Amino acid sequence: MKKIKLIKFLFFCALLLLFSCRNCNLVDCIEDGGFIKIKLLKDGHDALFGSEASINRDSIRFFNMATNFNDEYISYNDITKTMDLFINDTRTYILKIENIKTDTFIGNTIVTSTGECGCSSYQLTKVTMNGQVICEGVCENIIEIQL
Repeated sequence: MKKIKLIKFLFFCALLLLFSCRNCNLVDCIEDGGFIKIKLLKDGHDALFGSEASINRDSIRFFNMATNFNDEYISYNDITKTMDLFINDTRTYILKIENIKTDTFIGNTIVTSTGECGCSSYQLTKVTMNGQVICEGVCENIIEIQL
């Protein structure tokens, strides 16, 4: 009888230990990249937000060349009045605004930390637009694009 109680106790302890450990198979790591904030301007006015907006959100496409031109998610931030675009490390993205403008973006990141399951945190360190560097170092400032 004591053996059965001991086996039950050890089994319970093993289950408790198993479930108390972090299961890294259930952890989704964030992608290697970061967000850039874009503000579209036309004649010195915000072209996307406000009463003088001249661009419709439906006319904007953002896609990754590596994913067969499938549209990427665009986050419209009403507080900062920006489009927030996620740029993966070293991938080429196209931002197409109606028939007005087409820009190419490439970002570079660094690993800022690594967690217990091997997941890393990243920071954009450089973004180019049409081959020209538009941010370097910490890319957290709003990038203004003239239409």
